[in-house]
Order: sequence, then C-alpha cells, then structure tokens
Amino acid sequence: MLINSLYFVALMLLPVIIHIPFPGKLISKVLRKMDMSGTLKKAAVPVVPDQSDAVKSSFHRKMTETRNMRSFPRKGVFLMAGIILLSGTSCIDDIELKLDPEQYSRLVVQGSVTDADSAQTVILTRTIPYDRHEPNPPATGAMVTIEVDGTSYLLEEVSPGYYESRDFVGQVGSTYILNILYEDETYTATSTMQPGFELDSIGFKKFTMGWPADMPHYEILIYGQDPPEPDDFFLFKHAINGEWADTLYKWSIYTDIFNNGEYLEGESIAIIESRADSLEVQVMAMSIGEDYAWFINDAIFNYMPNMFFSPPKANVKGNLSNGAFGFFLATSVHFSEKRMLYRVNYE
Repeated sequence: MLINSLYFVALMLLPVIIHIPFPGKLISKVLRKMDMSGTLKKAAVPVVPDQSDAVKSSFHRKMTETRNMRSFPRKGVFLMAGIILLSGTSCIDDIELKLDPEQYSRLVVQGSVTDADSAQTVILTRTIPYDRHEPNPPATGAMVTIEVDGTSYLLEEVSPGYYESRDFVGQVGSTYILNILYEDETYTATSTMQPGFELDSIGFKKFTMGWPADMPHYEILIYGQDPPEPDDFFLFKHAINGEWADTLYKWSIYTDIFNNGEYLEGESIAIIESRADSLEVQVMAMSIGEDYAWFINDAIFNYMPNMFFSPPKANVKGNLSNGAFGFFLATSVHFSEKRMLYRVNYE
C-alpha cells in the first residue's frame, strides 16, 4: 500500500514538475525580486560566427535558436520518469475470495462413440478448487444414455464415474445424442461421426533439431489417402511399445482445407525421443469436427505457462449443455500396423 501511495503522489506531481523551469532560473527570478539579480549572473562570452556555417540550412538555425528545443533533454528525462512511474502502478494487492467449492462445482464429461470393436464410454467427474492439487472426484450415480436413430442405449456404471455400453457400434454419418441425469440436473451433447482417415502405413525420419542434442529424436510419418469430403479434421495419436500418448501436446491435429482429397505421403505427425535400441510404434487416426479441433487447441494453450500479455487461465468450453465442461465426440477410428523402429538405422 505504501508503494502504491508513493506512486499516486508522484503521478499527481508529475505534470507540475515537467512545467517547472530549471532550478537555477527559478532562483534567479527570486533574486531579481530581491534586487540581487547580479549574484548569479555570469559574464557573457561573445561567440564569433563561423563563416563556414553560412551554408547551414534554415532548419538547422531554427533548431539551434529555439529555446524550447534546448530545454527538451530536461523534459525528456522527466517524461521517461513518468513512464516508469506509470509502469509501476500495475502493482496490485492480493484479494482473498471466499468461495464455496460445492456451490461452484461443475460436472466434467469425457465421452466418445467409435466405430471400433470396443465399448462406448463416458467418464464423469467433478471440478475441484483452483488451489487444490488432487484428482477430480468421480461423479457417481448418474443415469447416462446415448441415443441414435430413435433408439436409446443405457450405459452401466462399471466403476466410480466410469460408464460404458457394448450394445452398439458407431457408424459413419450417424448423429449421437448424449443425455446425462445427475443430481436432478440434465446435461446433453450432440456429435456426428465423420468419415475416417485410412492409414496405409507409417514411417520414421531422424529429427536433427531435438534437445538435448545427444538424445536421439525421430519423426513419425504417415501415409494414406485423404477422404474426398472437404474440410475434414483428423486427430492422430501414437503408441510406443503399446502405451498410447495421453498428453495433449503429443497429439497432432490435421485438416485438409488446403489439400483435400490428396494422398499424404510422409506427413509428420509426432516427434519422439528415446535412447532405446528399438521401439514398437503404432498410430491411431480419429475423425473429428472443427469444434473438437478448437477444443483441443484451446486446452493445449490453456495448459502452457503464461507469457507476457497472456490471458488468465480458464476452463475450456466444450459441447455440453447446462454449464458442464468437457466434450462428447463421435469418431471413426483407424489403426496402423505396428512397426519397429531400430536406432541403428538412423545413426
């Protein structure tokens, strides 16, 4: 508070300081009033004009003869001081907000329907306060259904907050409606399954710009035909030795806005690092909509640390209604064949 008060006083006095004459001139004015003006006077030294200066421009003479121009350095110093003072006023005091975690808790949904031979799953959790570092608690006891073409399928809670159904398989072109009834509140979301990306094969390439420099880095390359439908979006994930990368910034989003219907030959979708002599690599391609692409993009930027002029952290909005967070996605999934990467081949 003391620092802020000093800045405030300085800012109030700044306009006055800038317009106050040089102290010596101010003292001279006072002495002249007291008939003592000769005390601070200095003997005038005549200056003989240099004849070579006759060719100087009128602009140069104007600059050297103008009184205001000679006083500019002093005012410039005070102006810079004012800018520094203004920058200091950005200091703020901490404010403790008393929030009720239960009142502001929201439902978080992570759900998907795929055309793969696997269970359709929906994971429900609750938000936690900003200053807590613990897993989100599961949302149990909800009634979860997925509706398609007039038929509704009930998902069973197989573990706390984890709901699934094996009664149906997703189909390209179908629209799926998620309905959740939880603590007397209803939440819904809709997603249409788009055509998938057919992966022919995958390859590898040495990446020379990785850090640290002594760590081997490799690019994962994909080969396959882009569907003829325009404005498709795809999400590519990769697995190393059977373990799928579940970190957002290790995923790759691709759109065919500029090369719709073309064959992708050696498109880089990820960079991996390992000192192992061999790795087993597999790639999964998921069809997504533009809304999900932006959802992942916003989540990645929200995860990254704040830089200068960065906006504050905030919950990323998905496609759920009634204030719930998360996303419900219907996606066509395609897997590549597993391929071995041998370090000796890229040394």
